[in-house]
Amino acid sequence: MKLLDCTFRDGGYYTNWDFSDQLLQVYLKAMNESPVDFVEIGYRAKPEPGYLGRFYYCPDYLVQRIAETLRKGLVLIIDEKNTQPGDIPHLLDSISDKLAMVRITVAPSKIDEGIALAKAIKEVGIKVAFNLMYISRIAGDEAVLKKLAALPNDIVDVLYLVDSYGGIMPAQLAQIIKTVQAGTSISLGFHGHNNMEMALANTLTAIENGVEYIDSTITGMGRGAGNLKTELLLTYLSSTGLSVNFNALSKAVTAFEELRRGYGWGTNLPYMVSGAYSLPQKEVMDWTTKQFYSYNGILQALINKKSGIEDNVKLPVFDDSGNKKCIVIGGGVSIFHHLEGLKRYFQSAQIGVLIFSSSKNAGLFENIPVEKLYCIQGKEADRLEDVLHHQPEGDYKLIYSPFPRQMGTQVPVDMKDNAVELARWQLIKEGEESHLRLALETALLYNPGEIIVAGFDGYNTEPSSIEYEVAKENDLLFEKFRKNSVRVVSLTPTRYKNIDQLSLYSKI
Repeated sequence: MKLLDCTFRDGGYYTNWDFSDQLLQVYLKAMNESPVDFVEIGYRAKPEPGYLGRFYYCPDYLVQRIAETLRKGLVLIIDEKNTQPGDIPHLLDSISDKLAMVRITVAPSKIDEGIALAKAIKEVGIKVAFNLMYISRIAGDEAVLKKLAALPNDIVDVLYLVDSYGGIMPAQLAQIIKTVQAGTSISLGFHGHNNMEMALANTLTAIENGVEYIDSTITGMGRGAGNLKTELLLTYLSSTGLSVNFNALSKAVTAFEELRRGYGWGTNLPYMVSGAYSLPQKEVMDWTTKQFYSYNGILQALINKKSGIEDNVKLPVFDDSGNKKCIVIGGGVSIFHHLEGLKRYFQSAQIGVLIFSSSKNAGLFENIPVEKLYCIQGKEADRLEDVLHHQPEGDYKLIYSPFPRQMGTQVPVDMKDNAVELARWQLIKEGEESHLRLALETALLYNPGEIIVAGFDGYNTEPSSIEYEVAKENDLLFEKFRKNSVRVVSLTPTRYKNIDQLSLYSKI
């Protein structure tokens, strides 16, 4: 049996494939002193839009530097859907002598394309592993299983069965293994995700049924709900006689546990549901880590996906814009710092409507006698109830996205008579149903050409952080409004490059 740790590759879904040199050294030391046979450090890929960290591209210098330190087999992975056979020489020729194996991620519908890619890698002279994704969906699919059994053993060295959704059960896995084994002599591997907390049980089932290659990650760090924990697997194997250096292992675990406190990987109720029904984890990961949505909302969206329906709760259409002046309030700390100035501005500019893009600062304005519109997405209904001390004074509305909505419609019971929805998206027809998009679209009803905002501070953070990703998406939204001749002006300090900066103190 061979053990492969893929923490930096699978864990990169949380850090955008950025890890510090300090963490890398702790990790490599632990791997060198562990019974792990292979270490997969990341992807090797062609340039893609947006920011992706160094362990997504694994440039030559990084591979060479790690190869000088690592005493285990060095592995990279290639995504079939983004790579053509003709790309392989450019991607691998310069580092082929440093690699013990290259793995390919392959969807069940792309087996033929995966074989062509594997052949190109084999021609470079590198051992090839074929990672077949989504195995919880192929149980009983004779056509796919037959194709797997027919994989050319002179090209594919290892066939990995990947439980991408974390939803396979041991009996199903055992049956798939036996069916494939009956038709091929290729060594098998297993990569388990932990949505249903079955990663260890499935891995032990795989081992009992003759699977030779086993994946795991430190602290289970990995996409969505994460993976089998390396420390758990090694602890179990140590009880069967395997020698494990727990001192070195514990240092790596401690370092990654500190990282986990910031990113929060691991299973939860939405991941369990996505695993049970073999539903994609990418959206669940975005919904949970960016905290746009409550668990109830995520569960409703997953149920909608499974049943093929969308939210069927229709609300009254909001049409009460009138001729009032409005301002959009964000969740930034600048609101608190400039609170007195903002209140004076509301009075001097005769602001009649406050539109809250976030409930964070709503409690600061609940006693101001102007109309209030609270934009509701996901957790905001619950947060709003927590923030407000009592029912808002004067007129107010809960504003929801246009029908139909992807997520469930959550309306606080004592506010249901005030819940309304936009008739349609006016300016941005497609995209994430975010708080900001909803607030800006609502503001367009009052002033089509210019939107005044406050409390959109932006983030001064590292590119690997969740806050950075949210800020980047927000700025893209501001950019779309600008390109559609809608000027967004901030009265409080902002780091967003697509917002024009003014000072509220010049207006009072």
